[in-house]
Amino acid sequence: MSEMLKHLQRGMLLMYLLCLAATTQAVKNIEDRLSTPAKQTPFPAQMLLIDVQNTGSRIVAVGGRGVIIYSDDKGRSWEQATVPVSVTLVALHFVNDKTGWAVGHSGVVLRSDDRGETWRKQFDGVQANALVVKQAEQELEALRQQFENAESSELDDLRYAIEDAEFALEDARLDAEMGAGKPMLDVWFRNEQEGYVVGAYGYFFATKDGGSSWQNYASRLENFDRFHLNALGSVKGGAMMIVGEAGQMFASYDNGSSWETLYSPYGGSFF
Repeated sequence: MSEMLKHLQRGMLLMYLLCLAATTQAVKNIEDRLSTPAKQTPFPAQMLLIDVQNTGSRIVAVGGRGVIIYSDDKGRSWEQATVPVSVTLVALHFVNDKTGWAVGHSGVVLRSDDRGETWRKQFDGVQANALVVKQAEQELEALRQQFENAESSELDDLRYAIEDAEFALEDARLDAEMGAGKPMLDVWFRNEQEGYVVGAYGYFFATKDGGSSWQNYASRLENFDRFHLNALGSVKGGAMMIVGEAGQMFASYDNGSSWETLYSPYGGSFF
C-alpha cells in the first residue's frame, strides 16, 4: 500500500511540474508577443481584421497578430502600419483624424499620432495587473487600520470586509503571476487626454493624460463576479455606457467618476 502511495505522490508531483512548466512557457510566449513587432506581410488586408474606423479621409483597421492597416482611397488599396506588438488587436478609437488608440490581447493599449501609420505601446496586462495588486493592497491596509480604531459594534462587519479584501488581494497576486493573459476589449476617448479601456474579467482603466498613466476604475462598478466588459462609449446627451457579459450594463452621468448599474431584461452578453 505504501508503494502505491509513493507512485501516486510521484505522479501528482510530475503533473504539477508539467503544469508549472506549461504555465511558465505560456507567460514567456505572452511576454515575447508584447515585445515583438508585428510582422510585415505582403497582403495585410487578407489578415484577420476585427475592427475598423473611418477617420475622415482615411480608413484604419486592426486585427490578428498586431496587424494594423490603413487606406486613403476608400479601401481600394491598403498599407500596413508599424506596430510594436504582435498580439491580436480587437478595437480602436480615433478622437480626430490624427490621434487614436487600439487595444487587444495581453491587455495592450497602443497610441498613434500620425493617422495610424505608426503606433507605440502605452499600457499592457503586466502593468494592469500591477495596478490591481497595488489597489488591493491599499484597500486591505485601509480596512485593517479602520479595524484598529473601530467601535465594538463595527468589528464583525469589518472582519468580513477584511476577509473579502484578503481574498481579493490573493486573487490579484495570482493573476499577476499568470502574466498578461487578459485582453482589453474596447477603448473610448472623450478627447486627446481623457479615455477609458475595458476588458475581460472586469478590466476597467482610465487615463487623464492621454495614456501616459492609468488608474484602475474596476471598483467603481458593481461587477463583483468580474464579468467581462465588452464595449463602452457615449450616448446622445453625454452619458457614458459600458456593456458586457451576463447582461451587465452600467451608465455614468458625471464623465466617468461614478457608475450606476442598469438592469437589463436580457441575461446574455452584450457586445
